[in-house]
Amino acid sequence: MKVPMIHALTGSLMYVEESKVNQYKAAGHKPAAEAHPEAKQETPAEKPKRTRKKTATQK
Repeated sequence: MKVPMIHALTGSLMYVEESKVNQYKAAGHKPAAEAHPEAKQETPAEKPKRTRKKTATQK
């Protein structure tokens, strides 16, 4: 499972493997739960794959 963290330099949200959370904390990044208590620790859902619509000329 991935843990949401806030990047120390950019402030952007990133997801980190649980096994590497301590390394990221040592580098100065913050867990999103500390920075934003309303943030959930869930992996984002995958985006559905897009399919192309066939046009009248395609068969």
